[in-house]
Amino acid sequence: MRPSENKKEYYVACMIDRLGPVAAGTRRGVKRFLFEHPAWTLREFHTGDATAEKLLTVTGVDGFIWAAEKQDIAKRNQIVAQIGVPLVDVCLDPNPEPWPQVLPDDIEVGRAAARYFLKRGYRRFAYVSFGAPEVLFAQLRHRGFAEVLRSNGYECAVSPATWYWDLPKEGQISPERQWLQTLERPTALLVAYDKLAHEVLRSAQEAGIRVPEDIAILGVDNDEDTCMLSRPPLSSVELDSQAIGYQACVILEKLMNGLPAPREPLRIAPRRIVTRRSSDLAAIEDAQVADVVNYIARHASSRLNVEDVLRQTHVGQRTLQLRFRKELGRTVVQEICRVRVSRAKDLLVETDQSVEWVARQCGFGSSSVLGNAFRREIGMTPKAYRQAHHPR
Repeated sequence: MRPSENKKEYYVACMIDRLGPVAAGTRRGVKRFLFEHPAWTLREFHTGDATAEKLLTVTGVDGFIWAAEKQDIAKRNQIVAQIGVPLVDVCLDPNPEPWPQVLPDDIEVGRAAARYFLKRGYRRFAYVSFGAPEVLFAQLRHRGFAEVLRSNGYECAVSPATWYWDLPKEGQISPERQWLQTLERPTALLVAYDKLAHEVLRSAQEAGIRVPEDIAILGVDNDEDTCMLSRPPLSSVELDSQAIGYQACVILEKLMNGLPAPREPLRIAPRRIVTRRSSDLAAIEDAQVADVVNYIARHASSRLNVEDVLRQTHVGQRTLQLRFRKELGRTVVQEICRVRVSRAKDLLVETDQSVEWVARQCGFGSSSVLGNAFRREIGMTPKAYRQAHHPR
């Protein structure tokens, strides 16, 4: 069935075979578009499903949204050519296929990570790639990361070309762990994706490297299962995967109405960076200040105050405050508030709990105290922040 000009109803096949949070978010974006456009009828299939392929050729379809694995691309192209309708590709990796693409802006992922670490005061940086040269998204993330660092006068160490995490022979240390041990401290480390970042974190700890005190680690994808199972929990760049699915539908609808295909892929910027314990520490040269900041990060959700912090140190309040200002440019009280606000931002986005509940979980006495802190720190109310950042 070929599309006609300004057709009122569309039958669309969605084939997103990949697993993981990005694929799941892409599907949600497609379904959000479907909810807003009742003229669309959507059916989900999987590449290689012979029954589905036969059904498509018999009943017809007006367009495809498809994310095929590399080994399935030839089969996909054959089906689309046979039916002769538009396709929008939502693969995660750029490829030379002739179809319009919507994919993550991987260079901007790296840039965002670099800006994140620079804002936290880091001056030493490293990147861990996937290793295989054909994995373009990992190369692009490194390119963006290094680009921003160079523009600010910094270099970026890069991991060994292949990062397999094979178990070393008895009495030997793996090359990967040896490389981690060569990094000066503190170092900010971006890893190409979360599952690999989980392995990097584990290997660092086995080598006696503290995370985040010695090396702060940031992954990509915000795969919550992986991030929350890591110890400490893993910070991550969250891709705007829902926007990928939604914008693929926007493009497909134009194609089905006979409009020309875009000449370049549409690249979607990352949605946000989710800070967890693996990077929730500024780069601090003063070891005692670093210990205090780490203590605050672990206890700020309780009714923590300056007196509690002082009991963990062997210096007076004035001396500690002076050293805090020198290292961080803020006071102990301001650091406690910063950590609490950061935690509240995550809870507002990741849960549907009341603002009062969020306030209590983060160590604020009430929602009004939380509201005052939000207006002072980020210039908006907790409710406005949730509306602006909560997934739709």
